[in-house]
Amino acid sequence: MEQQTPPSLDEIEAMHYGAVDNMVQAEAKEQATIEVPVHSLFPLAEEPFFKTQMRQIIKEVNEYSWNRGELGGLDWGYGTLNKAFEGLNTGVHLIAGASNVGKSGICMQLAWQIAKSNQRITEDRPKKAYVLYFSLDDNNNELLPRLVAIDQQIPINCVCFPKKY
Repeated sequence: MEQQTPPSLDEIEAMHYGAVDNMVQAEAKEQATIEVPVHSLFPLAEEPFFKTQMRQIIKEVNEYSWNRGELGGLDWGYGTLNKAFEGLNTGVHLIAGASNVGKSGICMQLAWQIAKSNQRITEDRPKKAYVLYFSLDDNNNELLPRLVAIDQQIPINCVCFPKKY
């Protein structure tokens, strides 16, 4: 029987690096393999309607959010209200109180300020505002003097009773 001689240091290095090279090549071959999803081999029916609709809604909300401007809603015309509510946003806004405390006056003032503050489209204000003021209590003889007084920044009595002033 022939006696084996131990491998030299060069042979050990060659065996080690050869094994490592084989492992690296095998791993590279595995990674290079293209995996084909099963659903591409066997096409499924169309995507359910609700998923398509949900994706569309998410896309629209995302687009809306990015196009809102920094304020987030329409300009109230008052810095403190803009800061408190991040602009005038869609929804129902209820103003309630006892009779003759100024609800109609504040609503008219807000309507005027909102319309005036959102007349032009800018980067901060991407939408114009149109305001409809509807009142069951007040007639034209009461609303128009109030509106003129708001616009001209004069006391309402100057408009209601011009002969007096």
